[in-house]
Amino acid sequence: MNDDQALLDAVERVLLPQGTELPSLEEPERVFVRVWQLEVEVQNGGLDQYYFNSAGDHAVQAPAALRAIGADRTALIVERANALFPSSAPPADRGARQALLLDHVPDDAFDEPTDAFDASPDALVVLLAAYVRAHAADIRGAQ
Repeated sequence: MNDDQALLDAVERVLLPQGTELPSLEEPERVFVRVWQLEVEVQNGGLDQYYFNSAGDHAVQAPAALRAIGADRTALIVERANALFPSSAPPADRGARQALLLDHVPDDAFDEPTDAFDASPDALVVLLAAYVRAHAADIRGAQ
């Protein structure tokens, strides 16, 4: 199975089922979801989009998920971005996080961390595919 197919199969089985709550997933599945959502959101619209959308509900756990797949440099970037929020951490509640983004975080605050994320030498898709293969027994659709 190639990297792209492994990721697509995992996306289909882990992310798409309606009503699946992150706490009900196995830890390797939570790592997969956190990294996948981060990558997709940042590539689509930057870190500000990631935090604004529901994927940002897990921003505090994202650095640990990144480290779990071996993306240590990207984890540091996300930690720096998380620290831009008042109290040095984005709230897990989307509404509270959006209010802070709109009222207390400068519009361009995430420009530099987004550029750093894009320039990071960590190849997230490659690392994530390797993680999925290594944890295939614990990630639905990865076998």
